[in-house]
Amino acid sequence: MAASVLGLTGCATTPPQIPDHPPVPTHASEHVSETAPDNAEAAEFAMPTPGPFDPNVPGFKPFKPCEEIPDMALAAIGVQKKGAGSSYEPFGCPIEAKSLLPSGTIELVDYPYSIRQLVDHNIFELADEPGARIDRSAVLIAPEVFTGGYCLSGVETPRGFLGVEYTQWLNQSSGSSLCEVPTQIIQTLYQEESYAH
Repeated sequence: MAASVLGLTGCATTPPQIPDHPPVPTHASEHVSETAPDNAEAAEFAMPTPGPFDPNVPGFKPFKPCEEIPDMALAAIGVQKKGAGSSYEPFGCPIEAKSLLPSGTIELVDYPYSIRQLVDHNIFELADEPGARIDRSAVLIAPEVFTGGYCLSGVETPRGFLGVEYTQWLNQSSGSSLCEVPTQIIQTLYQEESYAH
């Protein structure tokens, strides 16, 4: 199945079409990040725990970065929201990152699918570039026909593949490698030692 270039950059009007989600008999708890104690919203913030994608758990819902990640948590790592999040798959949230040197677009995004589903259905390909030092992390790139300045560095969670997407139409890397900055951002969001490889 081919994906459009617009679908890869989070601007699609229709979500990628992927067959039924396979059942996965696992449920993971969520992790509470360390934040300033005087900010109740940030103190209660939880990133989805790395683990197998599982749409069959009671009360399943995809992760929506713009709605669920507090501004304070992003500001602490040098990132700020740049607009409203999308209400359709993939659930994107445009951001600005101080560490992103060249021009390009970057956004937090959640695909409510597993890494295997995204790759097996030719939505993405696995990159040779290493992902974040977190269990179930990967860097994904556009299928061969859309080669160039696009990558998605993220982590598979029970709520979907949550990552940072980078697009640069002049094929400039985000740092020393194509996906260095997105990988640093996702790794910082999961900075607890228990998630490291």
